[in-house]
Amino acid sequence: YCKDPKKSVTWARWSMVGIAIITWLITVQNWDLTKIFFTFGILRTNLFLILIGILLTAWFTRRGIFWASILMCPTTIAIGLYGNINKIPELNAIAVTGAMFITPITAYLLSRLLKNKTV
Repeated sequence: YCKDPKKSVTWARWSMVGIAIITWLITVQNWDLTKIFFTFGILRTNLFLILIGILLTAWFTRRGIFWASILMCPTTIAIGLYGNINKIPELNAIAVTGAMFITPITAYLLSRLLKNKTV
């Protein structure tokens, strides 16, 4: 994401701190494995079509993928976990559908919008 190697290392370190905090929060909640695997599944689903698009087309930019992930991963995880915790399967379906289709569409639109901008 950053062209400066020192800034890239800083971003990577802060990302690892963020992942560690999220992992710690999940551990403190003492969730059962179904919720943890569901969360992993939503994350995997969010990026599946984007990965296929990266391999087969030039539609996506790094900025578009980054910002779509920042916007959509927490949103779909929150919807899905809320549905999972409160036993509302419709919300689980909405979360998976949003992750599968809305995330790549968002990444594509943001890639076009941010193509020549420095963000």
